[in-house]
Amino acid sequence: RYYLKINSALLSRKSSGRFEAKQLRAGSAFKAMYKNEFARLLSSPSYMLNSTSGLLLLVILSVVSIFFNPFEYLSGIPEFDTATAEQMKFLIVPIVMFTVGITTSSAASLSLEGNRRWIPFSMPVSSFQILMAKAMMSLTLSGGAGIVCSFILTFSLQLSAVQAVLLFVSVIVYASFSALFGTYINTKFPKYDWTNETMVVKNSASVTISVFAGMIPPMLLLFLGFSLFETLVIPVLVLDGLALAVAIFSFIMLKKAKLCDR
Repeated sequence: RYYLKINSALLSRKSSGRFEAKQLRAGSAFKAMYKNEFARLLSSPSYMLNSTSGLLLLVILSVVSIFFNPFEYLSGIPEFDTATAEQMKFLIVPIVMFTVGITTSSAASLSLEGNRRWIPFSMPVSSFQILMAKAMMSLTLSGGAGIVCSFILTFSLQLSAVQAVLLFVSVIVYASFSALFGTYINTKFPKYDWTNETMVVKNSASVTISVFAGMIPPMLLLFLGFSLFETLVIPVLVLDGLALAVAIFSFIMLKKAKLCDR
């Protein structure tokens, strides 16, 4: 309706500025969704606090270990010789796995779309890309923090080569498990109808299942380790194998998942 008027006004004005044509850069859709997941996390204090509480514990543990090494203290107790204290260092692996396992950002990320879920569901991208963007955000958080803190713990606690390798492998595997399994469970138990984000990040079924699935196995391993820490390597490897199997299963199921605006 106003095309001729606007066009005439534009043509009648001559700009004195100098313009240079440059090529615009375009990012991928997955990269945009990946960045949006971090923006969503940072925009919600309740979501960020509840989803990263385990990582905060891990960071605190790593910083404290720089100034206080409990295994050096144990080696000075008559009941614990140096060899026993050295073997007890394997207990740090299930402790770190526990903090990574309760990182549940992916278990609530799909539900948090709420009544805006038509936006990602209507984009020209596959359901798998949407879900993997959410899983990768969680994996970046737990895996990145886990690896950095593992480096700190390795040097501050003077872990052996076997203990360090076991720690890094367990962190990577368990972070992958937590991210992929949490996303998969959220597709099975989405909670789109909510009035407060706290209902999703604290009380939803997907978050509860993910927290217990990531928390109970390391706790059992930790209790087992206090009595059998000399043979803790095999139980840790068994748990790593189970977590890897569940992560692969979740990845396959996410490829088959079909999201719909309902």
